[in-house]
Amino acid sequence: MKPSTYIYPAGVTGKVLGGMVEYVTGKTPIFIDDNIDTCGIRDYAKVILSQGASVELAWDKRSGLNHQTIFKLQDKLKELSIPYCEDSMLFYARESVKKLKSQIALKGWKQVLGIELGGMAEDKHLGFLDDKITEFSKGGIKIVYFCGTSEAYQRIQEKISQESLDSLAIFLPCFYLDLVDYVDVLCKVSWTPKNTKISTIIVGHSLADFSSLFLKEQEEKLDYLCIASPKFMPSGGGGIYPLWLFGV
Repeated sequence: MKPSTYIYPAGVTGKVLGGMVEYVTGKTPIFIDDNIDTCGIRDYAKVILSQGASVELAWDKRSGLNHQTIFKLQDKLKELSIPYCEDSMLFYARESVKKLKSQIALKGWKQVLGIELGGMAEDKHLGFLDDKITEFSKGGIKIVYFCGTSEAYQRIQEKISQESLDSLAIFLPCFYLDLVDYVDVLCKVSWTPKNTKISTIIVGHSLADFSSLFLKEQEEKLDYLCIASPKFMPSGGGGIYPLWLFGV
């Protein structure tokens, strides 16, 4: 029997990694949380070692947001002689992207829009973008959602299920969107560097003021910027996403 998959630490990044692990392997991982009695790394140490297992470290190296925490956890793992993988986020992000590509190919989808769901304000500032794209294209444009939080993933999965949508969703944080190469257009809410292989649209908050933004300085982040009002237009010019990008 294969050993269980252990994710350390539990938390925002841990939940995202766990979602990717479950999508790729089909098995629910075990989350290690030092803040919960009987669920800490010292509680699991014996069983992990007896199984010959290792720990998947929930270290988002690309964002740099949890480096200091991870360094402390690495010290604990070394003290307990527990082997661990520090590149689990990248590994499972790649495997998730690969599996999604296969699913899309099996479905025979020809036109695909990727939408990033970052989870902020329940992604309400995206409005009904996905619904309108599906409506205007009469279902010809298929949508895949890349979710950066477990809450965003749960919400969109509920929508897909309740509305019987022909869409797909996976966990994939914004810093790993560059791994995707099979959507025609990528709609983002984050200002991370764009995927150079795909036309990228950034949808700002409806009240965001981009009037002081110089687009020339943002070329590495976007191809198109969607804004709510002419008075918020960047000083360097701007525009909204054109439907001809999707072949409509």
